[in-house]
Amino acid sequence: MGLARELAVRIAALGYADLPEEAIYWGKIAILDTLGVALAGALEDGPRILDDVLGLPDSGPSLVLGTSRRASALDAALINGTAAHALDFDNTAASLGGSIRRRSSASTRRRPSARSRTPTARCRAARSKPSSACNTASPAR
Repeated sequence: MGLARELAVRIAALGYADLPEEAIYWGKIAILDTLGVALAGALEDGPRILDDVLGLPDSGPSLVLGTSRRASALDAALINGTAAHALDFDNTAASLGGSIRRRSSASTRRRPSARSRTPTARCRAARSKPSSACNTASPAR
């Protein structure tokens, strides 16, 4: 079996319950970040020009962000993706592993406070002190 096929089989077998809580937490943060920059970028010229050039009918199942228009899934993904990159804020948050970092990124990287950390992160932070908050039972999602 080739590498791509093996990877596809593993991904297809992966379920939400298999994901670490910390991965779910940061995944949600990344989605919210992308949605925020896409909404801000929807007001820029690039996505509006693309929408005009494509000359799409105002119908389809998918929302074009920042408008009340709908389009096919592929066309909305193209316009929304353009909006998400319009302001060039993507891939810059150190907390998300972005590619633009300050010189001493390790010391300046913001991390969630103890109160906002996921249970898994709190358990790692308190390894020296056993706690009932660090049991192995999965919390309800």
